[in-house]
This record gives sequence, structure tokens and C-alpha cells, in this order.
Amino acid sequence: MKKLFFYLAVSAILFSGNLYSQTGWFTQYSGTSNALRDVQFIDQNTGWMVGWYTILYTSNGGNNWVQQLSSTHGFTAVQFINSQTGWTSGGSVTNNVSYIAKTTNGGVVWNSVFNSSIGAVMKTYFINPDLGWGVTSKGYILKSTDGGLSWSTIYINTARTYTYCIFVNQNTGWVTGDSGNLLKTTDGGSTWNTQTCNTSENLLGMYFLSPTTGFITAMGGFVFKTTNGGVNWISKPTGSTYRLNSIIFTNSSTGWVSGGDPILNSPFAVSQILRTNDGGESWSPQSTPTSNGVASIFMLNSSTGWAACMNGTILKTTTGGLPIPAAPVLVYPPNNSTDLPVNLTLLWSPSSGATSYKVQVSTVANFYVITDSATVTSNQYPVPAGKLQPGYTYFWRVKASNSVGASDWSTVWCFSTGLVPQAPILISPVNGFIGTSTTPVLDWDSLPGVLSYTIQISTVPNFTIFTDSATVLQSKYTVPSGKLSLNITYFWRVNARNNYGSGPWSSVWSFTPQPVSINPSGTGLPLKNELIGNYPNPFNPTTKIKFNVGSNNGASLKNVTIAVFDASGRRVDVLVDGLLPTGSYEIFFNGDKLSGGIYFCRLMISDFTETKKMVLIK
Repeated sequence: MKKLFFYLAVSAILFSGNLYSQTGWFTQYSGTSNALRDVQFIDQNTGWMVGWYTILYTSNGGNNWVQQLSSTHGFTAVQFINSQTGWTSGGSVTNNVSYIAKTTNGGVVWNSVFNSSIGAVMKTYFINPDLGWGVTSKGYILKSTDGGLSWSTIYINTARTYTYCIFVNQNTGWVTGDSGNLLKTTDGGSTWNTQTCNTSENLLGMYFLSPTTGFITAMGGFVFKTTNGGVNWISKPTGSTYRLNSIIFTNSSTGWVSGGDPILNSPFAVSQILRTNDGGESWSPQSTPTSNGVASIFMLNSSTGWAACMNGTILKTTTGGLPIPAAPVLVYPPNNSTDLPVNLTLLWSPSSGATSYKVQVSTVANFYVITDSATVTSNQYPVPAGKLQPGYTYFWRVKASNSVGASDWSTVWCFSTGLVPQAPILISPVNGFIGTSTTPVLDWDSLPGVLSYTIQISTVPNFTIFTDSATVLQSKYTVPSGKLSLNITYFWRVNARNNYGSGPWSSVWSFTPQPVSINPSGTGLPLKNELIGNYPNPFNPTTKIKFNVGSNNGASLKNVTIAVFDASGRRVDVLVDGLLPTGSYEIFFNGDKLSGGIYFCRLMISDFTETKKMVLIK
């Protein structure tokens, strides 16, 4: 038989990790170095701690603790049923001393109501001001029907050590003990039936959410759960191998477990509190600012609670034990990066426990001017288009948040965006030209380092309506057939894109397609391709251009292009671009939109090219 002589010692549970400054638990000054065993609060301000030879009381949420009773007894448990009426129990395991005291004035006076030699009273549990039960370390189960003024023995098994008792109503209750011993009653304690957790470990604490759903903690890091009133108990993973002393829930999902090291005042003592958010199916550790083991935990609600610990340590939480997330660590782009694109994604390391992140981007290091600000749920942020401009230096920072609060800002990093291309210079057709075909070739200056160009064509100069839009790799674009109509003026513009983003739009030019009259001339079929020239030459502003489409290659239709270029080689118009049969032709050219000077007319038929000079006089 395993005797639990450690029950009057404050226990702790292993927590693998460092103690963090942003822990969800903080210490309160107790004024004693005695081991503390149990804690209960009836509201945000009023609570009691009991332990080795002492009862402590607070009326301000634990900011100050005063000693209500100094005793030769070791107190193991405390329970208040209202602000005035409460009980504490204890004694001595080694000397078999049994002790229960009661107060009816909030602890100002504690009166002894039970003294015996049947082992230390490990726990008393009252469901109303009159009806309560108790268990002892020598295997006794006690019952009182007069508020604890008198106690009767209702069950004895001196081979057992009983550690805890709990009742969900006046009939149904459970008692835990050593070596996996578990008893249940459904008649207020007149009879007791054995249940099993399938363990030989010592059972230590209990909590029931309802007559069917309850939990037991044990040595070895075990938490057992039942959903059928104890018929079956299922072990749930905790990640602990140490004894777990107490358990409490504030709703069906959220609960806490405390536990500890088996050696009193051990130099290797460590502390841990576990929390569940899924009804006890899984448990995760919470950081505590002490290495003193936690004997008992009491949560007034899902945020506020206290823990009784070894060596007089008192812990409190106002965040449900959850820490405020640590400040994020920035990852990308690396600090002082240069020549970055404006379509940038910021990245940082996740902060444990964070549910959201706030990102700020600024052009000044003190963030007096905010370029962009957003709250996201992941550890990355694609900066929206238009927020970053090319050629600027930006500063950025991130903070993490959860339901508890927000971290400090991260360190501030900076980056610089690269320059985007300049606006392209349009070449042809010249601005305002009338007489293009419905499939003109639009041409503009080529820019270095450009990945692509975007061209837009519209019937309105503000481009709220698009007739055509395309992205091309070269600095020219042939408008597809069917996009344009005759005798309608079209506006067009171009911008360029490189690795850093898209540059500004070019100036807006216009052109108007009009039918081009190509008149056959002569009756014979010429044998060769030939650009005869224009007449008159010089001209102002119109001239007639003659050319032959020869029959020397035998094809009935040939692809013919006639284009006009200025003296710098820039194409200013395309007069013919299509299939023509063999024959002699003449076409009129109108230079009204052009400035005076030298121009060149070029005939292109397959691999044949011929150019003639024309002089426009104005």
C-alpha cells in the first residue's frame, strides 16, 4: 500500500522551459514562507489561502494578505459556501491527528469543530450550509448534517488513504485515494461502490462539470475523464510525468491543472500549470514566474485566478494564465535592403499565442506619418498595390496580439524600393493623325531594363472605356483586326514595367482610321516589284505615290506594305498593309498633320524593299 505522506507538502510539476517576463501568472506577497495548500475566492476581492500552520485572508484581490490564524495544525483544504461561512481541514498524517475548523464571520474567528486521531482530514466538501462530507488519510469517510458542528463516520477502510471528496448533489459523490482507489456513492454516502481508472497511481484531485462529466488528477502526470458518471475513465494526454494535484474548470471547455515535484523543498523543484481549451481532451503548459510547486489552483472565472504554492508563494492571473505574445522578430525583407519591388510581402516569425498582428509602414523612422497600417492573422503581409512608391525608403514594424493584450513593437527595419521605368515616348502614328488603317502599328521608344509594356486604346481620353488593352514584350503593337472602326478617333497610351514595378503612363496621343484609296493604274501586268515614287515632290500637303506589284514570283496575291518614315527613321504612318494582286497602283498621301521636312516612303513586298525620298513643304 502506498501511503501518501506527501499530501501535506506543497507539490509542483515539471515545466520544461525558461521563465518569461511576459508570463500570464505573477506573484503576490504572502508574508509567509510556509507551504500553502489550498485557495478559494468568493468574488474578485475576497479570498483565503491555507497551508502549513496558517490561514491567510485578502479583501483586495490578493494585493495584501493578512494572517487570520496561526496554528500548530497543518491545513490541507479550505471551502467557503458564502462570504461568512467556511471550513478548513487538516491535522497531521504522521501523528494521525484529525482537525476541522469552521468560521461564521468570514474567518475573523475560527472554531474547532472536529478533533480526532483517525488521520489528517484531507478534504471537506459542503453542498449547502448544513450538508458536507470529509475524508482522512487513515481511510475514514465522514459526514455532517449540521454545518460541520458534528461528524459521523459513514465508511472505513484503514488500508486506504483517502485524498479528496466531491459531491454534485446530496446523493451523488466520489472519493479518491491511493493506488488508484476510487469510490462512488449515489445515496449520500450510505453505500459506496468501487470504480476504476485503470491505474495504480495515487489519485489526488477531482472536478465535476455535471453528474456525468468529471475529471481526476493523479501522480505520473495523469488526467482521467469520464462522460458517463465514472463507469469509464479515459486517460487524456498532458505531456507531464509528475504528480498533478488539483483541477478546476470555469466552463465545459476551459480548465486548469496544477501539480508538482514529489520532494518538499527540493532544490530541483519546478512549477507548472496546464490549461485545456477543449474540455480536457488535450493540455498545454503555461509559464509561471516561480520554481515553487503548485499545490492548488482556483479560477474565479476564465480570466482571474490564484494558485497556492510551496514556500509561501502565491500566484495570480488576470488573463487565464495566457501570456501576452512576445514582440515579433522581423524576417523579410532583411534590414536595409535596397532596390525592392513595390509589390512586396513583409514576413516575420510567429509569436507564440498570438491571434493577430498589426503591421505599420512609414516613410519616417518615428512613424509619425503612416504609409500603410493593417491587422492580419498570419505572419506575413502582402503590401497592397499603390501603398509603396518606387525610389523611396520605408520603415516597418509589427506587434502581436491575443485576447490578453498586445506585445511591444518589434524592432524597426527599413528597406528601399527600386526605380520603375520612365514613361515611354510615343512615336507613331503621330499625334492626331487622320487616315490610318483599322489595324495600325503603334510604335514607341524602347526603354532599358523593361520586362513588358502595357498599351491601352480608348474612345475617350480618360480611358474609362477600353477598346483594346494588351501587354507586350516589344516596343510596338499591331492592333488586331476587328478592334477599331473607320472614322472614329482613338486615344492610346503606354507604360513600362520592370522588376520594381510599373512606371507612369506616357502622354496620350490620338489617331483616326480612314479608308485609304488604292487605285489601279495602267492595263498591263508589271513583271517586277517597284516603287515608282510620288508626284508632286516636293508637295504640300498631298501627293500621289505610284508602285507596281510584279508577277515575277507567280503568286496571285502578295502581302504589300507601304510606310512613311521621318528623317530620324521614325515611322509616322502606314498607307498600305494587306494583300494586293499583281498590278500597277497609285495612292494618295496626306501630310497635313506632319511638319515640313524630308520623309521617306518605303515599299515592302515579301523580301523586296525599296525606298524613295519625299519633301513636304509648309
